[in-house]
Amino acid sequence: MLIMYAGIWMEKRLPGVAARIALLAPACFLTFMLHLPIYECLPSSMKFGAFSLFTPLLAFTAIVLFYFALKRFTPFLLPYLAHVKRPSGKPSV
Repeated sequence: MLIMYAGIWMEKRLPGVAARIALLAPACFLTFMLHLPIYECLPSSMKFGAFSLFTPLLAFTAIVLFYFALKRFTPFLLPYLAHVKRPSGKPSV
């Protein structure tokens, strides 16, 4: 509920920032799918201790970079890997 309220507040008060964050929305599905495999591959020193506070941020950053690489180099895979709809090519009415 708080995240929804923060999104609504940001859309009203900071529309430019909200628009930039909306570009990351398709990476959310990849985050849902990839966070556990990435976390399992990490060494135990990154999972415990002071560095563990930054581990979720690093995992999310890696996933977002992977999404942008997919978008740039293999956009035809996005509907299958990131659940992003393809542009239909038809003009909107």
